[in-house]
Amino acid sequence: MDKVERVKNVVCYVGKIKKTELISKRRDRYIVDNRRMAFVLCRDILELKWVEIGQAFKLDHANII
Repeated sequence: MDKVERVKNVVCYVGKIKKTELISKRRDRYIVDNRRMAFVLCRDILELKWVEIGQAFKLDHANII
């Protein structure tokens, strides 16, 4: 899942957050917004399934939807 790692890096760069914050369970607004941006990029650009995105972010697919 090399492309997903690139998405994570880009989102962290644009959102000015750390990668550990992106994959954390924290629910601060700025983190949630960036996490959602990463999910949308993975879904729309990379055309990944919800389950695949969940595995990449270590979350259940229902949490991502």
